Amino acid sequence: MGISNYIAAAVVAFCAMGGAAQASTVSLDFESFGGFYDADFDFGGVSFQAGEPGQQMQVGSFGANGPGQSGNTLRAAVPPFGGFPRGGAFGGTFLGSTVSALSLVAGDSGGDLDIFNLQAFDASGNLLDETGEVSGNSAVALSVSGSGIASFFLSIGDRPDNNGSSFVDNVSFTQEVAPVPLPASLALLGAGVLGLGLVARRRRKTAF
Repeated sequence: MGISNYIAAAVVAFCAMGGAAQASTVSLDFESFGGFYDADFDFGGVSFQAGEPGQQMQVGSFGANGPGQSGNTLRAAVPPFGGFPRGGAFGGTFLGSTVSALSLVAGDSGGDLDIFNLQAFDASGNLLDETGEVSGNSAVALSVSGSGIASFFLSIGDRPDNNGSSFVDNVSFTQEVAPVPLPASLALLGAGVLGLGLVARRRRKTAF
């Protein structure tokens, strides 16, 4: 390989260092986290917030789980967590990075009709995506996607105009990672590569 080929390869390799980093997926099953909490708490890259006054967020085992749920689940409820509503609406704000996709399992095993709407918003509060009303008599899978999701809100109802009573489990989201900036020494590298090119040109002239 000639010196020019080596130079080209070096430039391509260092430019690749400045490319976009790989996005990562975070999955939360809440098995390692439980107890009673305040109206909001941070866990696994999300700040969860109760959606109604007087409610708090809780993680724990609340009896039988619906399909797609196991062990600990998440809910917003009125303390001492036996009052009504027992599992109301809540939202979350992603910490450190926006996301491109969010999925979760919501519902319970009570057999009553649960009605959900999962909404995703950008940093300015603009609606990016929503499931629309999805209903079921047991836990259902919900997902939204879009570039730059900064927060979400899950509305829960048992029937139209009624508060809901549901749990959430297996939250998963794909973090968006900004491109990695080029190293500050790249300018020095460029100067060095240019110098190698000049040396190679002089050697070719001297050979003739």
